[in-house]
Amino acid sequence: MKHRLAILLIGILCVAMLSGCNQSGTEDVPGNAELPSVEEELVVEEESLPDIEDTIFAGRMTWNENDYLYEVPTDVLAGVSQAEVHRMGNNLLLVFNEYDGETNQSACTVKLVSIENGEVLGENKLTNLMYATVQVLDNHVAVNDLGDSKCYLLDKDLKLVDAYGLLGGTFCLNAAGEKAYLFTYDRGIKEIELSTGTETVLMKDAASSYLCKSNGKEAAFVYTDLSTYMRESCVLDLTNGTFRRIESPYAYSSLETSGDTWLGKVDCEDPLYVLADGENQNQFYVNFSSSVGFNQASGHVILSEMIEDGATTLDAYDVQGNLISRANADGLAHYMMSEYVWYDEYDGYVFTMMDENGQDHLMFWQISEGLTDSLVMESVEDVMKEPAGSAVSQELFDLADVLSEKYGVEIHIADQCDTEFTDHRADLLLSEEDILQTLNTLDYAMGRYPEGFFEQLKHNTHKKIEIQILGVLEKDYSTEETTYVSGGFVNYMYPGKYVMALDGRAMNLSEEINPIVEELIYHEFSHIIDKRMEYFAMFNADAAYSDYGWESLNPEGYVYNDSYYGNLDPQYADYFVDAYACTNGTEDRARTMEYAMGGYIGIFAEKKGLTEKLEYYCKGIRDSFDTTGWTEVLPWEETLNAVR
Repeated sequence: MKHRLAILLIGILCVAMLSGCNQSGTEDVPGNAELPSVEEELVVEEESLPDIEDTIFAGRMTWNENDYLYEVPTDVLAGVSQAEVHRMGNNLLLVFNEYDGETNQSACTVKLVSIENGEVLGENKLTNLMYATVQVLDNHVAVNDLGDSKCYLLDKDLKLVDAYGLLGGTFCLNAAGEKAYLFTYDRGIKEIELSTGTETVLMKDAASSYLCKSNGKEAAFVYTDLSTYMRESCVLDLTNGTFRRIESPYAYSSLETSGDTWLGKVDCEDPLYVLADGENQNQFYVNFSSSVGFNQASGHVILSEMIEDGATTLDAYDVQGNLISRANADGLAHYMMSEYVWYDEYDGYVFTMMDENGQDHLMFWQISEGLTDSLVMESVEDVMKEPAGSAVSQELFDLADVLSEKYGVEIHIADQCDTEFTDHRADLLLSEEDILQTLNTLDYAMGRYPEGFFEQLKHNTHKKIEIQILGVLEKDYSTEETTYVSGGFVNYMYPGKYVMALDGRAMNLSEEINPIVEELIYHEFSHIIDKRMEYFAMFNADAAYSDYGWESLNPEGYVYNDSYYGNLDPQYADYFVDAYACTNGTEDRARTMEYAMGGYIGIFAEKKGLTEKLEYYCKGIRDSFDTTGWTEVLPWEETLNAVR
C-alpha cells in the first residue's frame, strides 16, 4: 500500500540553514493500518555474541600485510560505494544512498546483515529521497531524510511502520522512537510527540540550530543564543528534555558527546579540535587532510588521515590523547560519513572503506597494543591564559589588567603581544612612556561607550576581544623598496576572539592621551560594531541596518575603490570623510564613526550626504544592541544632533 506524502517544497539542507526557513513543526503522513504501530513493538532482548571465529570475521584477511587491519569477505557490498555501517543488536546495518542526477533524488537501501553467516536478515529500499541518514533506535531504525524533512520509521525487520514530516530544521528521534526533536533553522528547539503531533518548545531563544550527533539518548547541537547573539554548543538529554550547555571559550561547528566526554571541531578555518573529559579540555590541531570523530561506544577518538601517494592511516586515541592503535589502509579511502562500529567483545572496529575504483570493502580493525605516541595537545585553560610579560615594569602590566577587568576585554602590552599576524608583522612596543600613554588613551576612549557595550560586541563565535599595544604594524605585502604600515587593524581569523592591534608609539608625550591612538580606537571598534550589526540582522528581518541600506545612501551608481590608496572624486565629496573612506563600506563607516566620536561638527555640517549616513549608522547601533541603561544621547549622537 502506498503512503500519501504531503509535498514539501524546500531547498536542500545547507540552503535552508542560510535562508532561515520560517516553518517548523510536524506534517503527518498516514501509515499503513495493517502494519504494527510503534507501541505494539516488543522489546528485543540482547543476545550474547558468538565467538569471533564463529562469525564472518573468522574469514578476515590481512590488508596489505598490516598486522591489525583486515578485509572481511562479503558479497553484500558488491557494486556499492560509500556505504555507512551501523551496529543493530549484534548484527550490522548497512546503508547506502544511490543518487540520480536526472531527478535530483536518491534511493536509500538498508540491509541488516548477520555477523554469524553474512546472510541478509532484512532489507528495504526507500525512494524519492534527497539524502538520508540513519538512526538505530531500541527497536526501530529511523531513516531521516534531512534534505526533504521526512522521517521513515522501520521496525526491527526493516519494514516500514510509519512516516512523518518534520519541517524547518534538522531532527532526531529518541531511543523509543516515540518522540522527535526538531532543531529549527528559525527559532526554537521542539519536542514532538509523533503519535499526536503535539509540540512542546524546549528552548525558545535558540536560532539557526543544527543537530550534530545523536545516539537516541542524547543529542549534541549548536545554535545562536538570541539573548546574547553568541554561538553556543549544547547537549539535549532525550530521556527527560533537559539541556546541558558546553562551557568553553570556543564555539563549535560540530560536536560529539558521551556523558561528560566530548569532541568538538572549533568553528574556525583551522583544523582545531577540543577533546574534553569532565572539566579537562585539551585542544589539538590536525592536518587539513584528516577527518576526526569520537566513537561513543568505545570512547576513542578516531583520526583518519590521507598521507602521501593517497595512502590512509587510521589512528585510535583514548580521551587522554594516548595512541592505542594504528593501521595503514594503503589503497583505501575512508568515506567521511561512514561510522566505525565498535565491538568491545572482539576488541575491534568494523567499517567500510573505498578503493580507487569506488568499490567498498568491509574492514575489521583489531586494536593493537604497546604503542607510545600521543596527540600533541594543549590545555585550553593554559592557551586562554593571559601570556606572561616581563619586559616593562609590573605597574604597567597591573594597569593593563585593571583596564581589562573594567571593560571586559583583554589588553596585552610589551612582550605579551604577538609579532606575527595573518596579514601583518609587528614590532613590540617597549617604551614605558608610550605604553602608559596608550593605556590612558584606551581608558578615556573606551570610557565614552555605554555601559556593557563591549560585552555585547562579543558575538557569534567571538567570545573575547583582545587588544594588543604594539609598535610598527607592517603589512604583509610590503617590499624591500616600499614599506606599507597600518595604524591599527582588527583580525577576525583567530579562534574564539577578535584581535585588535594598535600602533601605540607616541607623537607627543606631554599629553596624557594620544589623540591619534584615540581616533584609531574609535575606528577599529567600528569594524567590530559592523560585524555585530550584520549578525543581528541575520536573525531580525526588520533590522534597521543592512549593507544594502548603507550603500543606498551613496550617490547613485557609486562603487567603492576597493583600495586603501584610492582617490576621492570631487563630485562625491559630500558623502565621504576622505579618500580612505572610499575604500569599502566598512572603512567608510569606521571613518564616519571616528570623526563623529572626535566631534568634527564642521565636516558633517558641510556634508549633508555624510550626515545622513551617520544618522543611519546611529539608528542601526541602537536597534542592534540592548540599550538598557544607556544614556539618552551617546557621544557619536552628540555630533549628529549638533548638525541636524
